Amino acid sequence: LDSNGIGFMSDLIEGIDYVTQHAKEIEVVNLSFGGDGSSEALHTAIIKSVSAGVTYAAAAGNVGKDASTVIPASFPEVIAVSAIVDTDGKCGSKSTSTTFGNDDTFASFSNYGSVIDMAAPGVLIKTTTIGDSYTSFTGTSASTPHVSGAAALYKSEHPSATPSNIINALRSLGSLPATACDGKGHGYFTGDRDNTVEPLLYIGSGSSSPSPSPSPSPSTCTANLPISGVTANGNDAGYPP
Repeated sequence: LDSNGIGFMSDLIEGIDYVTQHAKEIEVVNLSFGGDGSSEALHTAIIKSVSAGVTYAAAAGNVGKDASTVIPASFPEVIAVSAIVDTDGKCGSKSTSTTFGNDDTFASFSNYGSVIDMAAPGVLIKTTTIGDSYTSFTGTSASTPHVSGAAALYKSEHPSATPSNIINALRSLGSLPATACDGKGHGYFTGDRDNTVEPLLYIGSGSSSPSPSPSPSPSTCTANLPISGVTANGNDAGYPP
């Protein structure tokens, strides 16, 4: 895409195909773009990429409508992400309100609907910018990277997980309306514009991440250790030891 966020569908497809060719190196992709319409070619490219083991998260869009016509978010192979207002990182709507809604509410601009898989914070999200500085931005393009990051984290802890495994895991770990607020973020939001209840991204306690192995006890070396001789044997594909 150019500096205004506009580009050709063919270039997007070429990018997806590149990812598929490098699926052993690229495991999660964030798609913070979208548009109305259809593209069988883009859909086919993403299907092939997911089949190669790549997990995709896609922005639902920012015009306050049903996302069923938005691509790539409406493709069933991706994680479609809507946006909420969350100004303190905690549940309970106790913090600052914004022009897009109160804390812990569905963002007024966010698309919605049955194609949405997850919700995540997408208002006044801090990020880096040019000139060694920081800024904040708003939109489902800001909420989607939260989910992409969570997918990458889950994949790092479960290397054999497939894209469908990751989607199911994030959805099962997410908060729902009945989830009790724990004061640390594990709660839900209000004001969704439809009757489709999507989980709110949550990766705190309750995830199945493995416990870290204890570090070995440190040892101390106070002198050089002389080596009197070295021997080796074996042969690997024609290379001597």
